[in-house]
Amino acid sequence: MESDKVVVGILAGVAIGALVGVLYAPDKGSKTRKRVINKANA
Repeated sequence: MESDKVVVGILAGVAIGALVGVLYAPDKGSKTRKRVINKANA
């Protein structure tokens, strides 16, 4: 039971973090994706 709560808490934290990240992103999505791809290839 306790491990179920931990997993749900982690998933909720990831979802909230992703939402906040998208809302406060400084660039448009296309620019952000290009920047991530460029850093991944470097």
